[in-house]
Amino acid sequence: FHYQHIEGHPGLRMGTTNYAREMGILTHKALEKEITTLEELQRYDPSLPWDKVQESLQLAEIFRRSLTYESVQKGNWEFSLQFQQSSLIFNGKADLVGTDFVLDIKTEQECNPHEHRFQLWAYATTTQKSQAHIAYLRHNLLHTFSSTNLQSITQEADELIQKIRDRIFEATPSEAACRICPYSTFCEEILF
Repeated sequence: FHYQHIEGHPGLRMGTTNYAREMGILTHKALEKEITTLEELQRYDPSLPWDKVQESLQLAEIFRRSLTYESVQKGNWEFSLQFQQSSLIFNGKADLVGTDFVLDIKTEQECNPHEHRFQLWAYATTTQKSQAHIAYLRHNLLHTFSSTNLQSITQEADELIQKIRDRIFEATPSEAACRICPYSTFCEEILF
């Protein structure tokens, strides 16, 4: 947080891409725009290899066709929101906002709902929804944060927001986080 949001440091990236970010963006675009053909989806990222565009479209089709996601397929796509807590303002975009839920779509390889709890809590709080879901498309899994779960995150979120307000940016390193962090090459808190 400190490097990115306070210092404005872009971080260091090394090696070649596996196109995970680009594929996530395309999968979201296919769902939002109801794109069903490779040719149409390729127009949104002409530089992305064809097989990656195809995989992105396949992930979108999993969401559209799987019974796992049947209850969370209807709503407003790419819903912009602003969350204000004390003097802090957070801006975001929920993937899908339904009647009584908010949904975030993940195309990543690993399922880690705990890592995304604040994001889903903020979306649910801002939209006043009683449930928040994460659709892990690669695993055909729908993780649900119930209203009880969301309420239990509130205290932890309040403490985190207070630390931000007080400009306390203590690192919380973990092997998984440090492995993908763009600041790991120069961070003194690194675990590996």
